[in-house]
Amino acid sequence: MATDIRYIRYRAWWTGMGHTTVNELLYAYVAENLLETWMPPDRSQDWLLRRTLTGRKRWLAGDESRADSPAWPTGEWRAPYGDFYAADEHRTPSESPPGQWHRPNPAWVAELPRDPTSLLDRLRAAIPVGRRSDARLLRQAARALRSGHLPTDLVVALFQCLAGLPDVTAHESVANLDGQPGTALTAEEGPRTEELIIEPDTGEFLGERTTLTTTVDGIPAGTVIAFTALSTAWTDALGATP
Repeated sequence: MATDIRYIRYRAWWTGMGHTTVNELLYAYVAENLLETWMPPDRSQDWLLRRTLTGRKRWLAGDESRADSPAWPTGEWRAPYGDFYAADEHRTPSESPPGQWHRPNPAWVAELPRDPTSLLDRLRAAIPVGRRSDARLLRQAARALRSGHLPTDLVVALFQCLAGLPDVTAHESVANLDGQPGTALTAEEGPRTEELIIEPDTGEFLGERTTLTTTVDGIPAGTVIAFTALSTAWTDALGATP
């Protein structure tokens, strides 16, 4: 049986929080999310997205009695082109138009420059002028990287353009959530540090990490509030894991 369906696994510990009407922290926790995407060779056929809360959770403030509802959706979605939320938005599933960093498609990816300077210009253009910072550029790049759809040459070009930013530093032997080591690009903004991790020899994007640098709402500095791992493989059917 042909194994021509691409399987993209994104494991993430994300922070869920709740506040009172006067913005006092009620609770905060990090919970494990598993996002699995199956992409057929013909993009116009149905894709499958499965989102799962594994039940693993670590409390940072408060407890279960104060939490209201899960912070993230769970379930399964099927749609052509991987346009899973078209029905919710009352439109027909389609490929996204150019410029969608959060949902890259082949035409958009092919059109992006591989020259690091030109690519950085495109990345900056996606962020409003008054909100641009090196940390925000890392986060914008991560929106495309975590899709698992970027080819190696584009990942390498993104890494090169981001590594040249004045407020970005590179750190070797940084592991992603799955424990796979790579090189992290790091930038600090406000009370937190953002990291993008890649495997430098292969150009494979491995994941992200966000860490508090100061105490926020009683949550101490050094707390990891987001930690992820991305991996890809091939399988023979929607819903089947390698």
